Amino acid sequence: MHELTVDAACLDGVSPQQPSSRREALRRDRAKRRARSVALHVATAVGAIVFAMLVRATVFEISVIPSTSMAPTLAVGDRVGVEKLTGNILDVKRGDIVTFRDPGGWLPDELSGPDPVTAVMIAVGLAPHDLGGQLIKRVVGLPGDRVACCTADGLLTVNGVPLEEPYLPASLEKASADGFAVVVPDGHLWVMGDNRDASADSRAHQDSKSGPFVPFEALEGRAIFRFFPLDRFGSLLD
Repeated sequence: MHELTVDAACLDGVSPQQPSSRREALRRDRAKRRARSVALHVATAVGAIVFAMLVRATVFEISVIPSTSMAPTLAVGDRVGVEKLTGNILDVKRGDIVTFRDPGGWLPDELSGPDPVTAVMIAVGLAPHDLGGQLIKRVVGLPGDRVACCTADGLLTVNGVPLEEPYLPASLEKASADGFAVVVPDGHLWVMGDNRDASADSRAHQDSKSGPFVPFEALEGRAIFRFFPLDRFGSLLD
């Protein structure tokens, strides 16, 4: 019986009889192919990350609701799809739920951000975006509107017409515990949380330095869909 022996060089695809220069050339060629493959995978990964970041910045993102100010429509921990409003601000309608940057003095001076790993995951779309330094409210007044509270039935009025708000808590007797009458300036919105008794919205900032209105340039997006929890999965648009 003959023993079968295999030379390691043969397993590498290089015959031991080949000249050393030929073997070295083949090894260099394999190294180059491996390097090209690694570079291709890295470029693909980087491209995917950049694309995800561009989508999140300009098109769409998933955000986590941080407070009860929009209850019962949105609860703490709900995941909502937010359509970015870049170049689309004039499409905002009364009743839309919008996210926006602090116009000035609406939030505490310092908010803790996510840890570095989570921040990267959020940026590339692998983790939902906690609104953190942003706010989320419902649009009640558009530019030029006169918004006032309240009628004898406890309803808001917009330009003198009572505003039906089916999204408010059923137990709420008035659309706002505090009376007010404002005219929304051009390029701004009057916003309110659905949880009117627990929302620091436009009403709470009438005497603040930045004022009670949200400028268009502070808008970030519009919540259009709830993804979680599954038993309340569905559209947030009228």
